[in-house]
Amino acid sequence: MHYDLGVTTGFQNGGNFVTADLPYAFIGNVRWNPPVMPFFVGVSGSSHRSISKDYRPYALGLYTALSLDRISYNFVHGSIQSEVTWARGFNENPPNDRITYFIPTSQAAWQSTINKSRSFGWYLLAQYDVTDALALVYKYDLFSPDARFTDDAFTRHSYGFRMALSGNVQFMARYERSISRRPGLVETDSQATRNAVLGMIHFYL
Repeated sequence: MHYDLGVTTGFQNGGNFVTADLPYAFIGNVRWNPPVMPFFVGVSGSSHRSISKDYRPYALGLYTALSLDRISYNFVHGSIQSEVTWARGFNENPPNDRITYFIPTSQAAWQSTINKSRSFGWYLLAQYDVTDALALVYKYDLFSPDARFTDDAFTRHSYGFRMALSGNVQFMARYERSISRRPGLVETDSQATRNAVLGMIHFYL
């Protein structure tokens, strides 16, 4: 059993609270990793103090990972990871300036109706190890700004691979297909609806 507990002050820009609007937060994490089982599970969360809101913003996440090697007695090599999250108070800017990645200014009327809504997210990552150096990867992301209306969710399917080029160099590439279920929200408006091809090289020192 592993656990963490933290407290943040929220100071930004020389101690100015206005931009972030979150003076302090309590953050906790608990993870259970039984040594005889092929998985671990955990829960993490945060509770924030807000200056402008009449409620406490929060976030809660449940996560797990499963070893395919251990569950198949090394017949299948790989892993599956997943996490679900719920949050409230992060659908507007400030404090979350990244919300414009999903909801552009042209959708101000929609955003005004979900500022206090509870959002929902789901993440799934599956990896199949072809060899010790090459792995195929599939990733699925879902974000619903209002958990009550999942028909307005953003989804992304990612397909790619990861290859070890040497002992301390790794190359990763993937194609991402992004979809918005919100009527009238197109690629020219929201970055979260755009398809992409990504490539990355990691150097480990």
